[in-house]
Amino acid sequence: MFSPSKNVVGRLAQWFLWSLLVLNVHGEVSLEKYFRCHRTDPQFNKCVIDILNELQPIRADGIPDLGLKPFDPLVIPKLVMDDVEGVKFKQVLTDITITGLKQAKVIKGDFTKLPNSMEMTWEVPDLRVKNNYTMEGVIMGIPLKGKGQSSFNCTQIHDKVKLKTELVKINGEDYLQVKDVKYTIEPPKTAKLRFTNTLSKDKKLTEATSKMFNDNWRTLFDTFKNVRNADIERVIQDGLNQFLGLYPYDKMFPA
Repeated sequence: MFSPSKNVVGRLAQWFLWSLLVLNVHGEVSLEKYFRCHRTDPQFNKCVIDILNELQPIRADGIPDLGLKPFDPLVIPKLVMDDVEGVKFKQVLTDITITGLKQAKVIKGDFTKLPNSMEMTWEVPDLRVKNNYTMEGVIMGIPLKGKGQSSFNCTQIHDKVKLKTELVKINGEDYLQVKDVKYTIEPPKTAKLRFTNTLSKDKKLTEATSKMFNDNWRTLFDTFKNVRNADIERVIQDGLNQFLGLYPYDKMFPA
């Protein structure tokens, strides 16, 4: 199973939360500025999408007044993945650096069904990941064992988020809460993996293994993505409900 550290989970949740709504009652970022989308406005949907895209490059560098740390580059200490979908395989990634999130944009969204649901699709034009790794197991009938450094580059990767929501009475006011999350990642347009293997002195074997990954990355992507998404869905729901409980629904999304 996929086991992100608490620090990683928090950073992923924070990135998603502030991608949905950036709100503050104290700092230099004006509350009114980001509450300007009215539900009765025929352009409400476009307004929310425009705000998210307007904030993306600003948030990537961090907003101290909001307590928001930079997320491009995003540094993750450790990720562990093992025995996924019946595949006997374990991989440990450490010192992970992810770049490219600053350029992410919402390319599609539906906020018109509030307070019952929200949907959005993010596109990251160019995502790059570098890390150290160890791996051992069998994939596609091939026994693998390795240790070294790897890099993964992909283009036009899409993240889709569907939220089922409801209004809950708290102290006489309605607050939006998330009942269910569906998070999926579509295969990117292109992907390229490079790695070294300090456990093997056979350069041709390392090259053959690299070719196997690059020739079959779509199949491997589909094999491992569901477990990863399940963890993120739980994080998104818990984090969003905590955040959405801070402000009444009519203040976040005025009529």
